[in-house]
Amino acid sequence: MYNKETQERVANYVTGLFDRILRPELVYHNLVHTQDVVKRTKEIATFCSLNSTDMVTVIVAAWFHDCGHLFGPVQQHEERSVIVMRAFLAIEGIEDVTLQLIEDCILATRFPYEPKSLVAEILCDADSYHLGTNHFLISDDLVKKEFELIEGTARDDWDKTTLFMLEKHHFFTTYCRELLKEGKQKNIDFVRTKVDNSLL
Repeated sequence: MYNKETQERVANYVTGLFDRILRPELVYHNLVHTQDVVKRTKEIATFCSLNSTDMVTVIVAAWFHDCGHLFGPVQQHEERSVIVMRAFLAIEGIEDVTLQLIEDCILATRFPYEPKSLVAEILCDADSYHLGTNHFLISDDLVKKEFELIEGTARDDWDKTTLFMLEKHHFFTTYCRELLKEGKQKNIDFVRTKVDNSLL
């Protein structure tokens, strides 16, 4: 049966993965981030008035979307997340058409985002929600630190890379476009100032 009970079992399973598999270098893509994306997914999905099945689908995708970081490098972590998701939900007896919907949501979070459905748009917006909030000032530093810990080298070009990403990014749902537009522009202006100052 694919319902809220499935969602709860997924939450417990993914939480357990992050608790058991210790990767201290994941200072951003960790359980806290996953929980935040799940929270934002529920918020956006509620605004979009999803039916109960689609609601469970996108929340399940949110729980699994970054667990691939636990099993390898940054590259192709989404594909590894799909493998973990399919292995667990196959045991749950979830039909393949639903597994495919969840897979499509997870793979849509590869940057640049290219969601092909409303549920995928919701997950992409939840994953990047922080870009339009004050939390971006913290999260950007955490992502930088994570990359440096994993790669073992400093990222002197980080602000330029961040500015490029912010300017290329856009929200898909009306909810996030309206709610986060002003905050995202403030973050773009902040990073652009840092880049400009570095050239002086």
